Amino acid sequence: MRAAGRLNREDCVVSVNEGRVSFLAFGGGLGWKDVCPVIVTDRGEESFLQAGKPRACGSCLVASGTYPISGMEETIAIEVLQNRALVIRRKLRNPGPESVLVKGAALQTVNGRGRPVFRENSVWRARFAHLDNLRFEEYPWCRPEYPLVRPLPRSLTVFGSNEAQVVPAILFTNESYSEVLVEGQLSQEITRLRWRISASSSSDLFSLYMAEWEFPGSGGWTLQPGESIELEPLFWQILTDRHPQEALSDYFRLAAELNRLCSEDNILLTRAFYCSWNYGIFSNISESSLLRTARFIRDNLPNVRHFLIDGGWQPHDPVHAPDCSNFYLPERKRYDRAKFPNGMKGMADRLRKIGLSPALWWTPSVSLTSRLAREKPHWLAHDSSGAPFRIGRSGCLDYSNPEVQGYMGHVFGTIFRKWGFEAMKMDFWSQSVESPSIRYSGGTGVMWRNWLLGTIRSHLPSHGFLMTCVATAMGNPFLGRHAHTYRACIDIGAYSRWLEHVYASCWVQGMLAIPGRKTCLINVDGLGVNPDLAERENIHRLTYGFITMGSIEVDGRLETLGRRHVGWLQKLTSDMDRGYPCLTADDQAFTGAPFPSALYVPYPEDSLTRRRGVVMHLALFNWSKEPRHIGVTREQVGLSGSLTAREFWTDSRKAVGSEGLCEIVEPHGARLYEISDRRC
Repeated sequence: MRAAGRLNREDCVVSVNEGRVSFLAFGGGLGWKDVCPVIVTDRGEESFLQAGKPRACGSCLVASGTYPISGMEETIAIEVLQNRALVIRRKLRNPGPESVLVKGAALQTVNGRGRPVFRENSVWRARFAHLDNLRFEEYPWCRPEYPLVRPLPRSLTVFGSNEAQVVPAILFTNESYSEVLVEGQLSQEITRLRWRISASSSSDLFSLYMAEWEFPGSGGWTLQPGESIELEPLFWQILTDRHPQEALSDYFRLAAELNRLCSEDNILLTRAFYCSWNYGIFSNISESSLLRTARFIRDNLPNVRHFLIDGGWQPHDPVHAPDCSNFYLPERKRYDRAKFPNGMKGMADRLRKIGLSPALWWTPSVSLTSRLAREKPHWLAHDSSGAPFRIGRSGCLDYSNPEVQGYMGHVFGTIFRKWGFEAMKMDFWSQSVESPSIRYSGGTGVMWRNWLLGTIRSHLPSHGFLMTCVATAMGNPFLGRHAHTYRACIDIGAYSRWLEHVYASCWVQGMLAIPGRKTCLINVDGLGVNPDLAERENIHRLTYGFITMGSIEVDGRLETLGRRHVGWLQKLTSDMDRGYPCLTADDQAFTGAPFPSALYVPYPEDSLTRRRGVVMHLALFNWSKEPRHIGVTREQVGLSGSLTAREFWTDSRKAVGSEGLCEIVEPHGARLYEISDRRC
């Protein structure tokens, strides 16, 4: 079974030969072949030189070697798992007498060798999927793109290095998904994994393949003499006949096992929250208006637990100049006294007395014209040129500065202990830790992201939550180490026109199958009712919010709604059981415009919903201006047996046909079915 430099497991072979790593199945035709470990230091780029024969230790293969220019040493440990998967762990050590700056590390093509391979290496058939394919986010750019699954890029393209907090995983496949290669980073402590790929017109498929561990927010990682660093583990898996939305399931399972993520104790799995921003409110808030809404929620929406006061409570405009420097000012200048005459503690106490948990919007951004920025310029983070880092008129604090850490402790102590808020929505934050141009005095953006989220989490009660917002995230599971839910789209705003819902949904498709119960819950922004819109467009929005399985955020001046509309929100927020993968029945949403016509959630046997007799929720969507026949077959969504379909909003019932379900859906309309194995 074992030979020097290789391991066999099932029908796979793992080997390290001449310093190159291979993981192949089906007689060597599918997998990764001859990929070379590389590092870039302040002394140049250099390839791994294997020292001696690799040694087999149970299910692991271990190889050691050096880098000839810097003298750095590396140990590569490859653990072979079941289901044609493995984990690669890399440890770098500086044995020399002088420090070495490691600017990056990679597994890549070197001298024309080293790449993913398929049994049929056809550039016509080759495809790949990465969430950067759905959105580009790097200030001032924020733009939806598609499709998710597309041909390999002809020119060199970088994936995973923008500000959108993407899942650090990529998959390579073909147009029929008969062969699939998955790779992804299994934790994020110091680095962020990105890919550089470009296609070849030859049978090699790739002119360059590079999976690179980068050190965002820094110029690299300095290793002093005798010091070492362990890079976060890399996951590889070889699959056959697996759709992209299901191909990452083992990756997410293992990532959740290796990291302590917010999962089963997440209060947002079963309870909704209110937010004061969308459906036309924005910053037009006051103590009296919010308390009217809070009392209405208490009397009409019993499963709404938290009341989140969004932007508008601060003395400065929270959108055009987001700012946390108000906590540098005296207490009575930290909030808008005209709107909140009893102060923020008084507001939190009143919400608690009504029966709701108070939550607050906050941002770590700092106005560059603020008193704090003027008096404490050394607190500001800088860019690669040495100038203060800026996003529009705002900058960021350097979290690696001990004085800044003390100030942030003061901020959170005020919000959570002194004022008494129990949950937080953090906005305009991700650029401070994800931007390619920011530079910290020490550490990396990944480290300071974990510190910021972890510090906030440490102040929350067990029934609290932390929600991240702009730049909205693209499913990074490691946010779930400390955050409970992440906004995944732009604002729904006033929802005064249909296109606002379309824009808010345009890049969410690639995240719907992520198991939020095991990682972090998606949030598709506020759900409410605009009486001035057509009923079908309100129902479309509510249906999308329900079926996508994220946290449920209810917005708007609810006390102004009629009984029928309030009834919709009561249905939406009752019997909540969130966080299961939401699957897509039509492949067109992956290979074309990312607007699905059918989404479904099959419930596991031990779920609360399944115990109520509900097998599945199924939603049909018409995004067009014309009526459409929309439906699914039983085979498409995995249904069998005698089943009943209850339309969620109207309570009408019918049997599921022998072939499946099909409806004529009106323009901008939707249907939401509860499929049960109970009789009509």
